[in-house]
Amino acid sequence: MTDDHTTSGAPAPTDPDQLREEIERTRADLGETAAALAAKADVKARAKDKASQVATDAKIKANEVAAGAKTKANEAAARAAGTASTVRERASQEVADTQRQLKDGDIAAVARRPVPVAVLAAVLSAAVVVVILIRRRRR
Repeated sequence: MTDDHTTSGAPAPTDPDQLREEIERTRADLGETAAALAAKADVKARAKDKASQVATDAKIKANEVAAGAKTKANEAAARAAGTASTVRERASQEVADTQRQLKDGDIAAVARRPVPVAVLAAVLSAAVVVVILIRRRRR
């Protein structure tokens, strides 16, 4: 039961050198196919590779999120510091105005003006926020 055709359907070569080349090509193809099937059948190795890839992706994502959070915290700290500075300046100006008016004896103007409780509360709030942000950055 000999077949006078190759696996591709072409007539089998009659020259011995061509036959050897055909045999080598067939062996190489068969070796590659066997290696591919063995790799697909090795479920444990494939699962290990997938787990490694997922872990790497998770680490990369965690680093990206941490960097983003750090940037946001720095931005918030800068805004809080800016706000605290502005409020401090306003409160200082209010205190200076009140002292000047009290020196001048204009107690009625001081009494008519709303007490800068809101300003003091804002300064205190900004200071608390800045302290909290600084403590979190040190951790």
